[in-house]
Amino acid sequence: MVQGLPIESLDEETRAKIGYPSDPSDELIRERIIILGKVLKALQGLRNRDALWVLREAQQYIFPRGNDGEGEEAKAKEEQPPSLDKIVGIVAEAFELDPIFLKGSKRTSRVALARQVAMYVLSMTNRFTTEEIGLGLGGRDHSTVSYGFQIIAQKLNYDIPLKNKVMEINSQI
Repeated sequence: MVQGLPIESLDEETRAKIGYPSDPSDELIRERIIILGKVLKALQGLRNRDALWVLREAQQYIFPRGNDGEGEEAKAKEEQPPSLDKIVGIVAEAFELDPIFLKGSKRTSRVALARQVAMYVLSMTNRFTTEEIGLGLGGRDHSTVSYGFQIIAQKLNYDIPLKNKVMEINSQI
């Protein structure tokens, strides 16, 4: 078992660079410090530039920060998943449509495809029921949402541009 490097052995400047808190009273912070110590010990054989790069990459997971210290409220707001309307807006933007079209009754192939992609993406988040998705998309029935999901799931098997678009949308959520 690898022993952690005592964080206290680092100078103040290094501790500040890695985001070490001045008073680590929280148990979660203590666990992260132990992990960081193990990372530092494992990096001892690497060149400085490589070790620094790995440390910077690991830092975001060991010491996650809110919005520049705006407090817990800002951090909680940032971690909140996007709403149904926000996701519909992202899908509409990907298809260069106004979100109102996805909620409306227009049935052109472009609008219908975008609406079905929205149904698929919203269903895949596992946060909304088919009833909620249907209501959010203009009062559609839950069976319409299920059908839209199935259509897109099938198309993703052979329609590479659509698959790329759905992946792009998911990356924005």
